[in-house]
Amino acid sequence: MKRTNEVLVGATVVGALSIVVAGSVWLSQLSLGGNEQLVYARLRSIGGLQSGNPVVVRGVRIGRVTGIALAPNSWVIVSLSLKPRAGFTLPSNPAAVIQSTTLFGDWGVGILARADLPTDPEIKKQVDDAARVPRDRYCPQPCLPGATLPDIGQLTAQAGRIAGDIASIASRVEGTFDSTSARRLQGAFLDLSKL
Repeated sequence: MKRTNEVLVGATVVGALSIVVAGSVWLSQLSLGGNEQLVYARLRSIGGLQSGNPVVVRGVRIGRVTGIALAPNSWVIVSLSLKPRAGFTLPSNPAAVIQSTTLFGDWGVGILARADLPTDPEIKKQVDDAARVPRDRYCPQPCLPGATLPDIGQLTAQAGRIAGDIASIASRVEGTFDSTSARRLQGAFLDLSKL
């Protein structure tokens, strides 16, 4: 009877360890197949991007960020491990765009054709600057030019500044255009209509 309990406890411990190891491999998205493609992206800044963040193409997750390193001349090199699906190829003339993926500060990398970049001239400038840098040991082939979209905090701060400017203009207009000014303007329009 005692021997049966020891075997049962041992089997339970081995089973629990197996579940923990399998769960860790699944959560870390460790690739055991080895069919991943390593791609690099060159950018000026990366926002809140971290190793392990997703890489997507047309909204479909195809990989993850595996490394981030500083390079000379104020560049940042991001290593992307792609796990291509059947029939998948990178878009023609691709670029990497780092963007906030949720309101909670999660970041990711989107790979898209340069023709499909957002119309923001700053984004196009960032990508063009990165594309002009010749290949080097920091960003071997393939090296995607990249840009970083502003996060929700930056957009909110900008909206706050715009709202403050509008309030300032409104107060100036209110100070110069009172009821007396309105009567004078109305009189001027009446005189103009009589003419």
